[in-house]
Amino acid sequence: MTFRSSGDLGDCLYLLPVIRAIPGKHTIRCVDRPGITGLFTPRILIIKPLIEAQSYIDKVECSEKAVDVDLVLFRHFHRSTATLVQAQCSEYNSLNPEEPVQTNGDTPWLNVEPNQDFNGRIIIARSPRYNNSWFPWRKIVEHYGKRLLFVGLEQEYKSFTFINGSVERLDVKDFLELAQAISGAELFIGNQSSPQAVAMGLGVNIIQEVCLEQPDCIFNRLNVQYVANGACKLPDITGSGELRLPVAYKPSDTGNRNIVPPGRWQYPELPASPHFKLQMSMVMKKETCDAEEADRLLYRHNVERVPEFFKNQGNDPFALFDQAMKNAFTTNNP
Repeated sequence: MTFRSSGDLGDCLYLLPVIRAIPGKHTIRCVDRPGITGLFTPRILIIKPLIEAQSYIDKVECSEKAVDVDLVLFRHFHRSTATLVQAQCSEYNSLNPEEPVQTNGDTPWLNVEPNQDFNGRIIIARSPRYNNSWFPWRKIVEHYGKRLLFVGLEQEYKSFTFINGSVERLDVKDFLELAQAISGAELFIGNQSSPQAVAMGLGVNIIQEVCLEQPDCIFNRLNVQYVANGACKLPDITGSGELRLPVAYKPSDTGNRNIVPPGRWQYPELPASPHFKLQMSMVMKKETCDAEEADRLLYRHNVERVPEFFKNQGNDPFALFDQAMKNAFTTNNP
């Protein structure tokens, strides 16, 4: 059977459980569909070796030839509290109602030979999208130190180390090499990026930085920690010791920054300002901190200064996360 796919790398990786549920060996034909995401075909060589290494895949190619199943428009089934596997499964079933498949990606769908050179190491990844400001990256770097290997683009690596401290970088030529490294490592830590899609496909131990605005990478896995509020357990890796990290979230961390509180936005030893972003930049300079930390410091100070004004400004930041966890762990429907 032939399938058409487009979008981001993760979209194609999360299509694989659907294909795997159909007997036989299959072909994926990748195309560009500008307006949905960026160009897809120039990036195919990155994931092609990994996908073609799977027993249920015949080949991956860039082609506009006719296909049996076109899943390019699967996103109309996508919800922020359900996975891309579920969305693509729903799209497939809508096109093939007489022979539906049942899969939610809760079991691993990638198989590679582990690279034993990465025994004792921890692979980490963080892209600019799908971040959580309460995730304890700095403490992870402090705790695991030289055990960590960062995988990602040069700019992602520079940004990560500038904020969180120095770690070694892992260069890979493609995602097959990445998958072999992740499979041989002790742990994967990352946000909802394509390297995490590889880790999820392999079924390895994961600590996930959950994006609260779009928690759509939550699967029913007992060996995955979904970290929403900063609390997590860092396991003992080759003598690092175990470390339990507390909740980092505070109710004052959420709320509308576009309002102007009584007395304007204030911060100790700084002139008041009606503009939150302007005041935040001044806090960054005063405290020598990054934008995320300055945002929290400024907002908390004003909540404590005029609490009644802010009493009803915030919403529950974990509502979508709670629903996503419920969807993953209490239902089996794709």
